[in-house]
Amino acid sequence: MPPRARQPQDHKPKAVKNGGSFTFDHDGKTYRLPSAAKYAEKSEFSGGDFMDAVLKGDATAEMRMTMSVFEAAKDDIGDAYDALRSKPVNEFLQTVGEWMQASQVEPGK
Repeated sequence: MPPRARQPQDHKPKAVKNGGSFTFDHDGKTYRLPSAAKYAEKSEFSGGDFMDAVLKGDATAEMRMTMSVFEAAKDDIGDAYDALRSKPVNEFLQTVGEWMQASQVEPGK
């Protein structure tokens, strides 16, 4: 069987959960994010918005929740916030989504 062709995601460093925090690499530097769970409580996302995202499979509500949690973490994550914002949009969405999943903050989970 021939080797599998490398995919674009094979070239990207993987974000990993590490000791209750989440790390990702950007421009040769590793950044650490605390669990997103504590920021979910501080976000502007309401219980009703969460229910809409789960019950309706509402991608817009899910995206609003994700961005609200990320924004709530802004003051605590410092340079990591700026590093994430400077990533290309697909890498930004993937990394923030993985952070939310690693923190078990996601609709339907």
